[in-house]
Amino acid sequence: MEEENISVRELAKEARVSPTTIQNLRSGNAESVKYKTLSNIMQKLGYALQPVKMATL
Repeated sequence: MEEENISVRELAKEARVSPTTIQNLRSGNAESVKYKTLSNIMQKLGYALQPVKMATL
């Protein structure tokens, strides 16, 4: 967010989520988050969120 010079409120508005959601993600207090929500936030910051299959053990 600092690199993009965007506030919590601005990002929340653009990603269509609550500022509390952004704050919880930033602080590590988000117990769960939907893929679509995280994807929207990441896109607004200029990133693409893509699922990657993990190697099996």
